[in-house]
Parts: sequence; structure tokens; C-alpha cells
Amino acid sequence: GLDFVPRLDIEAQLVRYATPASWNTISLYFSALEPSLASDEQAEEQVLALRLMETLETLQSDVQQVERGMERLAMALGEEMPRESAELVNRFRRLSRARTAEDALQRARQLFGSPQGLAQSITRYRPLRQAAWMSSLLATTARYLQQAHVPDELRSLSMQRQTLQAMLHMSELTAAFSAQAIRETIDSFLEEYQRAYISQHDGHRHTLAAMLRRLHDTATEVNALERLNSIPELGEPLGAGALEQFHRLTAGLTPCPRPPNRLSLGRTPRCRGCGLVLGQQPPSEEIASVVQEIEGALKEQNRRLSALVVHRILRGPMNSHMARFINMVQASNVSGLVQVLDDQIVAFLREVLKGP
Repeated sequence: GLDFVPRLDIEAQLVRYATPASWNTISLYFSALEPSLASDEQAEEQVLALRLMETLETLQSDVQQVERGMERLAMALGEEMPRESAELVNRFRRLSRARTAEDALQRARQLFGSPQGLAQSITRYRPLRQAAWMSSLLATTARYLQQAHVPDELRSLSMQRQTLQAMLHMSELTAAFSAQAIRETIDSFLEEYQRAYISQHDGHRHTLAAMLRRLHDTATEVNALERLNSIPELGEPLGAGALEQFHRLTAGLTPCPRPPNRLSLGRTPRCRGCGLVLGQQPPSEEIASVVQEIEGALKEQNRRLSALVVHRILRGPMNSHMARFINMVQASNVSGLVQVLDDQIVAFLREVLKGP
């Protein structure tokens, strides 16, 4: 009836069981690990002892696999295994190393206190086993989620991604783990993500192809503007920034050649060819702005050229170059030169603008 401090109380419990253990006591402890130890009452003690040793040998192998799996998983998640879980695994490791039934019972009492304590620990151990068995899938999924960008506009998919990320923490995986629930969540996310990605990838590559055609259609205007910019008599070059952007976009816009049926998104959330990110938009506004700026700069250079030629005509007298120029195109409308400008015409224009 004395109130001992906790440590002495535990020691007192061990003293109570210092006498040789009966198989009733052993089966009471270990039936949570191996139910047949409690159900097979007619078996001889030697058979039960062998069955218990086989159970502990299996437990030892299982604990090793759990430790390796949880270490891989913790490394993939960039976390540490919770202290309570590590201590639980350590206790089962020590229990599994028992060499006799009596040794196993003594270890069970020391490590878990009572049959109920061992049964509760087994219940807590099961989520660790499931997580360890699925460690490869869970680690792969964690890496996949890190690389898979999901825009906020895709609310359902974004919610699934957040749910999965919340599940993939060591504290969650070692506390309440349902293999079926997490598999279903992973499969649902991957299915919806891949469907959304394939749809966007296909639309994106067609859009880029159309944009590239528009840039190629602007190549004649670009050539004309660059040649007119090379004529010092027309003043400062125009649209230099737009011309630089044009060449950068033309070189960088490469529609992905992979059709939807050749996209493989099982291991990586992005196309291996183009690296498109889900939610990434083609540079439509940038291209429209560049084309508009080039057209505006070319229009201004045409205006400058027209004005200079008109002034030369008014100053007179006309030389042979001026006469040839008037025969080639009216001074008030030189936009037609855009289609035929080359080095010879640029040199001719310079002669016209220089005057006598």
C-alpha cells in the first residue's frame, strides 16, 4: 500500500513476475503479435515456444525494414523521424532479439510494462510499417509535388496538392496513416494534374507555332527597319529595343514537337522536351507589343524618308539620282520600298539624300 516513486513502482511490478512464467502469461503478452499463441490451447509448450521464436525472428526482420524505409522517407522529406516513433522502433528491436520465451517475456515487461501496453505499442507501430512499405512511393510523390507547380486558378488541383503536402510529413505518417487513403489521394492528384498538363501543353505548342508564324511574317518589316536605321541621314535609329526583342523571341520560341500521346509524366511533372510549367502562358502580349513597336518605328522612318526627299526636290535642282528615285517611287509614298530594300537600294537612297 506504499506510494513508491515511479521508478520503484516499475521495479516492484517486475519483482511480482520474477517467478517462472506460465504459457498463459506468455500468450497473454504475445497474442497481439501472433494471435495463434492464444487460440491454440492444445499445442505443446515446445511448439508454442518455437512459434514465438519464429514470430520474434519475423519481427526482427520487419523492424530492420521499417528502420531503412523510414530513414529513406525522412531524408526525402528533409525531416527527422519523430523521437517517439524512433523510441518505439528501438523497443521492438530490443524485443525481437530475445532468444528464449522467458527472455522475450522479461523484455516485454521491461519495455512495455503490460500486455495492454504491448498491444497499444503494436497499434502505434502499424502506421510506421505501412509508411515504410510505401516509402518509395511517398518519397517519389514528395519530389513530384516539389516540382509540380499548380496555379491558384486550378482550385481543385491546388487543393489536392495542399492536402497531399499536409499528409507527407513525418509527424502525420507516423501518427495516423491510412495506406488506402493516401494512395487514393495520390492517384487522384496525378490523374487530374496530368490531364490538365497535357491539355495545356498541347494548346501551348499550337499557340507558339502561331506566334512564330506571326514573327516570321514581320521579318520583311524588320529587315526594312534595320536597313533604314543604317542610313545616318534619316537621323537616330528607331525601335532598337523592339528589334532586339524580335530576334530574341524568334530564336527562343520553339514549339514543342511532342504530341499529347508522347508525353510521359509518371516520374516528372514537366515535359522533358520543353520543360513547360503548368499555368505558364505564352508571350502573347510581348509579341504583340514588339510587332506594334516595329511597325510604328518603320512608319516613322518612312515619314522621315518622305520628308527628306520632298525637301531635296524643293531645294532643286534634281540630279540624276533624284530623277531616278522619282521614277522609282513617288516621294510622298515610300512605303513600297519596304518590300524591296536591299544593300543596293540603301546605297542609292544615301546618294539621293546626300544631294549635290
